[in-house]
Amino acid sequence: MLTSAVTFAFQLYITLDLGEFFTASISRFLVRSGGDADFKALFLGYHQSYGLFLFAIPVFPILNLSKKVEYNYLSSLIIILMAFSLVEKIILAQHATSYTFDRLKLPFMISIMMCQIFLVTKGKYVLAPVIFVICSCLVSFVTYRADTGQFRNWKDIQKANIVIANKVTGVKDYECVSIYNSTRVRAYLNFIMGRSIWERLPSDIEKNANDKCPLIVINGDIPFKDLQRITSIEIYNNGSLEKQIN
Repeated sequence: MLTSAVTFAFQLYITLDLGEFFTASISRFLVRSGGDADFKALFLGYHQSYGLFLFAIPVFPILNLSKKVEYNYLSSLIIILMAFSLVEKIILAQHATSYTFDRLKLPFMISIMMCQIFLVTKGKYVLAPVIFVICSCLVSFVTYRADTGQFRNWKDIQKANIVIANKVTGVKDYECVSIYNSTRVRAYLNFIMGRSIWERLPSDIEKNANDKCPLIVINGDIPFKDLQRITSIEIYNNGSLEKQIN
């Protein structure tokens, strides 16, 4: 861990201005923190991801506190240590609410809880956890199909985006082009354009500059989270609009 931290810090030191790095990091932290987060949406998100598996969380401490079973200090310690990783989700609640991959730390804890529940009951109710797991899997499958169904139109949008992007990447002097976008820029857009992209529109000075390298403005909207639909692309050359691609 120490080696990783030193390597990370050294890489930052030789490539970035540390003052700008800390300023940007603090800025992103404030954006992603829990100040403006919807905590109800956060907890509903966990319910959406894990459904009936969440019942293992209250059952685990109830069984461990029961005098009828032998208390397992090791498993409890593991659960407590793993729970610290979930504190991050409260601190960065806005980010955890927006991106579902932030919930992936919870299943490890739930898995240990379910194993411990089975062990402390010594198999007396072996049929109950089996039925519980089967029902949970069925509910999870139905939820997954319902969630992915909202993206059924993305395939057509993706094809249209690629068609427009291919028309643009063939323009003269594309290797030195400056690209601006009317909405948020995510890696998907960088990937299909093959270039870095400004997350803003160009100023009048930038748009009208007499430069040999073309200037491109991407217009579009965000029909799905972080997935952009390109509606049109404007190509400026030598300070004037050369063409518009739809």
